[in-house]
Amino acid sequence: MFDGTLGQLIKYEQQIFKEFQFVDYKIYKPKRIEVLNHFNKDGKLNGLIDYVNTIQPHIAVFAGSFNPFHKGHNNVLQKAERLFDKVIIAFGKNPDKKDRTWPVPNVIAFHQQEEYTGLLTDFIDSLL
Repeated sequence: MFDGTLGQLIKYEQQIFKEFQFVDYKIYKPKRIEVLNHFNKDGKLNGLIDYVNTIQPHIAVFAGSFNPFHKGHNNVLQKAERLFDKVIIAFGKNPDKKDRTWPVPNVIAFHQQEEYTGLLTDFIDSLL
């Protein structure tokens, strides 16, 4: 039940952020602020807008070849989701190996998924 407090709004905001895990945070944040500003006719959402503007979510990168993504990978993902606000699935692409041919499992369909080649550290730097 919504009690109208900033704390309750922040709790809802965190749930919305989880729902939109598949969106890159560089896109999510400005679009979310845009939506909140649209509905902020009376200024009651100013505190929430400030929260979204200043929060630094804890984002993890779960990297691997995942060829295929199996129960062990899913177990690690579930544990990471309890520790972090968002988990990005990073598929390492080895140019010396064949491309993966298996479909993306439903369990990761709603996570941000990225492919990278080269060093993982370079990929992570590109996310900042």
